[in-house]
Amino acid sequence: MSLENEISIWSYLPMIVSGIIVGVVLFMIDAIIKRISRNNVRRVKDQEHNTSILDQIHENSIILDRAREIVVIDIKRAGQYPNYNIKSIGVSSSLKIGYVGAGSVNGVELLIQHPLPFIYDSEKRCYVHKLNDSSTDTSVTLFPIGTIALESIEHIDWNGDEYEGLPRFFVNYKRFGKGPWSRIEYCESQMSRGRYHYTKVRYPVLVQIRKWGYPRWRKYPYIL
Repeated sequence: MSLENEISIWSYLPMIVSGIIVGVVLFMIDAIIKRISRNNVRRVKDQEHNTSILDQIHENSIILDRAREIVVIDIKRAGQYPNYNIKSIGVSSSLKIGYVGAGSVNGVELLIQHPLPFIYDSEKRCYVHKLNDSSTDTSVTLFPIGTIALESIEHIDWNGDEYEGLPRFFVNYKRFGKGPWSRIEYCESQMSRGRYHYTKVRYPVLVQIRKWGYPRWRKYPYIL
């Protein structure tokens, strides 16, 4: 190959490199636009789904007020209902639980267990509950409220069934062992007009739990 031919070939190199760069940039821009479009479509679908679930809850508020409880079922393990395996690892595939309320921001709020006694720690500026605490000094009794995000609720059976006769919420559980909750927090309770109303406490809450056989502290609100 002559020197003139080599010079001629090398003269096209910047054009070739520029073409490759432009092609890569256009490909990336197209991929980003498609991703944004998919996210927008998914967001619209999620909003429509959440609105539909919330409308159902509001339309059937009388049923919920009368029942005071609902059954939460893991949709992936719905076939196990109503059989409970207390030896199974992780959260039960179905939970019979007290209904508190629902909103467009938080989701469906449920009373997940019995209330606990707490002592206010003025130094740490938080409420504290210790395991096996025999102290009778109780500042306040707080109720644990779990929230299920609206987007996690796939379907609601308002007719109930022959086992419980309660509304059944079919839910996509969170990752293994976390149950259906997106958030857990402790609240104070007040009776008004024949029903309880729950209010978030001003300060953080520390609860001593036992995990893997050892006591440890968990801070609330607890975001899952």
